[in-house]
Order: sequence, then structure tokens, then C-alpha cells
Amino acid sequence: MDKLLVVGRRSEADNVLSFLQDLGVVQLDPVSADVLGAFELTGDVQASKETQDRLLAESQMLLDSLSLEGLDASHVAAPDASQQDADAQLAYLKSVSSNVDALLRERSEASETLETIKTYLPIMQQLENSLGLLGDSRYLRALPFIVSRDTLDELEAALTTDDKVQAELVVQPYSKDYLVLAVTLDSRLEALQGLLTRMGIGVLELPKAASGTSLSEQLGNMASQQESLPKRLTEIHSELDALASEHAAAIYWIHSGALDQRHRYDAMTNLAAGNYSFALEGWLPTINTASVVNALKETFGDGIVTETRHADAILDHGVPVKLENPAWIQPFEGLLSLFAPPKYDAFDPSWTLAVFFPFYFGLVVGDIGFGILFVVLGQWFRRRGKNGNSLDLGPLGITLSPGALPVIGTVINWCAAWSIVFGVLFGEFFGNFLERFPSFLPIFYAPMHAHHHEGLAGLIPIALLRVELFTPLL
Repeated sequence: MDKLLVVGRRSEADNVLSFLQDLGVVQLDPVSADVLGAFELTGDVQASKETQDRLLAESQMLLDSLSLEGLDASHVAAPDASQQDADAQLAYLKSVSSNVDALLRERSEASETLETIKTYLPIMQQLENSLGLLGDSRYLRALPFIVSRDTLDELEAALTTDDKVQAELVVQPYSKDYLVLAVTLDSRLEALQGLLTRMGIGVLELPKAASGTSLSEQLGNMASQQESLPKRLTEIHSELDALASEHAAAIYWIHSGALDQRHRYDAMTNLAAGNYSFALEGWLPTINTASVVNALKETFGDGIVTETRHADAILDHGVPVKLENPAWIQPFEGLLSLFAPPKYDAFDPSWTLAVFFPFYFGLVVGDIGFGILFVVLGQWFRRRGKNGNSLDLGPLGITLSPGALPVIGTVINWCAAWSIVFGVLFGEFFGNFLERFPSFLPIFYAPMHAHHHEGLAGLIPIALLRVELFTPLL
């Protein structure tokens, strides 16, 4: 690693950061502001940052709403909408968002209505006759509730002893409990409600009928909605899928661009700056130092000054580490991320993982059949990733990105290869199946049992025998 120092005109700070960001090989460090002072975002730069923040928030909301989180559309050409200026992009996102919000609102309302109907329609249908008779009464009021047998007995006993509460109970079986309609005079309604509250009985708040709508008409409307709303929900899902398909690439590119801008503005706050100048520090791989410095000079000329030096493994702290391994080892670098990364100029254990992890996996599994299944799984991972599809692991709450799937598939294939190798050495194919198949001449045989057979005991002798008989010494 090499340390890079760039000093230049303050007006060039944004352009230099953008240029280094495009190169993708420089990791910036915060610069001490003791000499020049901290770099503050002002004027047009601050306004641009606020616009990019709005773009990022709007695009992230759409990614979440349309279930596009984890989408990787980098292999798709950037749509025209993502090439517009920031204000036009924001207007585009708000246009899409208004359509999505309307559908999500309708979906939420329809789902809530269906849940209400599912809860109350059976109850209202069971109480239809009783409530229908009381619907037009000027003096009687009814309170419906569901109670157990024991609570119902306690309520009946309380009604006989409390003179202030007078009510008639209409009781009907409902599932394992009882559906009760307590009918009382309007003047005794408050006393009945108080008694039910003291006993911990919750009154069912049935959906109110529209003005001028009878109970039977309301039940008919609810039954009709119960049939029509699922169809509408299916249509809403289809419309959301269509919007996602139409706008996914543009939203992805706008979100990626806004995220890059956010990172650049965040990096600007790590710079040191004076009234007319700025300074930045960072690290880059030694192999890229010459090309980066030359590219900076060609692009910005005398507007900047650069200085580099090689990292000191003892004196420098927090030096970033870039692993450089052969292609066959690189897929196993992901396993190394489960642990603390090696320090700069220290031992890189990637090759030990690449050698021993699949080796011991194969030693433990040691079965040709399971090895073949792992090969199928690994190839499926690789093909799914190369097609640009992510993988949702469901209950684990993990989504594997398209870029990670081929790497994981390669690791699985190495593990599968060693499983097959040890499966051959152990003579196992889904257990000892090939020791018995075909019956006239098995594929594998144990040499220690060969004397029990006339002629050939099998085709392939088992190289690594298992323990079949154990005689304790004591």
C-alpha cells in the first residue's frame, strides 16, 4: 500500500473526488484540520447535496415499496430517465412514487377491509335475525360479545342479583365459546356496559351500516366485497409488478448515482481546506500508484500537487488491506470476512481456507451421492447469479446478491469435489448403496469380506475401511 496526498485549488475538490471515485482504487482517510481547517459544504455544493439526499431517500423508498431491494441492474444499460439532471430525476421518481403510493394505499385499505369482513361477517350473519328485529327500535339496545361457558354463568348470576342492570341474553354457540347478545332498555345501557367492563367482557364493535342501509343490505355488501376484494388485490399486485418491471432499471441507476454522490459529499467533510485550497489523504495499492498519479496530472495539470510514499507496517496505523490471491483462492476470501481481517504486511490465511476448508468438508461428508447434489446446488447458484437474480433465504432474513452467488457456488463446487473424492475412497453413495448394487456384482466391496464371495466380490475395493467391529480391551 502507498499513502497518497493531494493538494489543490478548493474549486477542484469536487472534481478530484469524483475522479478518484471513478478510479475505485483509493481509500480516503480524514485529514487533520489543524493547519488548513475543516472543509465545509456551502452554497451550490450544499444545495446539490440536499438534492442528492432527496433523490436517495425517494429512490430507496421505491426500492423498498416495489420489493426491489438487492436488485443489481448494473448489467443493464442506464435508461434515459437516469441520465437527466437531478431535478428531472426527482420529478420522475415522484411521478412513479405517486402511482405506487396510490396502489399501496388501496392495497392496505382492501386488506384491512377483508380482515374486518373475515372477523365480523360470520358473527353478523349469526346475529342477523336478532339484530334485524332490534334495528329500528327506539327503546331497546343490544350489546354483542363472545364469552366462555364459565363467564356466561357468572354473567347470568350477576344479572339476577344486580337490580340496576336488567337485560335479556340471546345465547348461541360460537366455535368453542358462546356468542351472546345482551338486550336492555336504552336507559339501562350504561349500567349494563359498566357490569360487562367490571367482568372483563369486551363488547364487539360491529362495523357500522351506512346511513339508510339495513343490516341485510350491509351483510350483502360485505359478502360481495369478500368475493371482489381478493380479485382486486391480485390486480394491484400485478400493477405493482408491472411498475417494478418498467421502472426498476431507472430507479436502480438513479439510486446508485445518488449513493455515489452521497459518498463523495461525505468524503468532502474529511478533507482539510483553506479559503482557496484543499488537501486529501488516502491509501491505494502500490501497483496502481503510478497510473493514478499520472491520471491526476493529465486531468488536472498544475491545479493539484501529489505526493506518495510506501506504507510503513510499524509506524502507520489503520492501513487498509487488499488481498491479492490467485483466481482459485479468491472465492474463499469471503470466508475470511467472518473473522478479523489480517493486518497490513501480515500473513494472509486465505490459501489455508481454500485448501483445508473444502478438504475437511469432503472428509466429513465423504459420499458420492451427496457430493453430486452439492455440485447441482453449486451450479444452480452460479447460473442464478450470472443471470442477475438474487436469492432470498426467507426465514433467515438474508438476501444473497447476484454478485455473491457465483462465488458461493464455486466454494460449494470445491466442497462437492472433495466429497466425491472421499466418497470414492470410503465407497459410499448415499450410504453403502453401491456395496449392494447391483446384487450380482456390486460397485464397491470391502477387501476384508472378499473371501466370503466366490469369484469377484465387486468392482472397486474400498480404500479407507470403516470400523465394523470393536472389541474393548477390558
